[in-house]
Amino acid sequence: MEYDAGTAMVEFGEQVLHQQKQLPDDLIRHHILPKLPIKSLIQFKLVSKQWYSTLSSHQFALFYSQLSPPFHPSSPIQFLFIQNRKNYYIFSHDDDVEVDEIDINNNKNLVKLGFDFDLELESGEELHLIGTCNGLVCLASCFGNFFVLWNPVIGKFRKYFDDELEGYLSIPFRVSWGFGYVSNVDDYKVIRII
Repeated sequence: MEYDAGTAMVEFGEQVLHQQKQLPDDLIRHHILPKLPIKSLIQFKLVSKQWYSTLSSHQFALFYSQLSPPFHPSSPIQFLFIQNRKNYYIFSHDDDVEVDEIDINNNKNLVKLGFDFDLELESGEELHLIGTCNGLVCLASCFGNFFVLWNPVIGKFRKYFDDELEGYLSIPFRVSWGFGYVSNVDDYKVIRII
């Protein structure tokens, strides 16, 4: 076998095959990238402006999430998000091991997440886990005046604050929250019940 980079031809005995120098964009975008882990996709955003644009687009995120296996309530847990005081962990479940309790200080399946929110909390105020959906984590103030959407894989978060409730809600646990994805409007929703 002989390869000539200048002519992009490969010779197999008598037969000569012409090769494309690049894979088609459609093949990369729809068949290769969506099958890669998220951490790799984040690194690939640095390849070019076109890849950054593609991987950052809403369409790609939607396509990527559609390729994920659907969740069924009876399906086994693969990952579990755990809050222990002010620390946050991802627990990856191993089907071969039955788990009754988790030792936070000594468990190979438990990974502590870096949590670097620049949030000023009032005295006695804490963030509570509201829920997780498609890799996003929703945390909210126990006083009910703000919530945070966090993507621990890429380490980014956004705080949503309600000026109208500042000072109004000062008693912890007076507010209930909910978090989920609404498919018919293709958006995430956070519900606050006062």
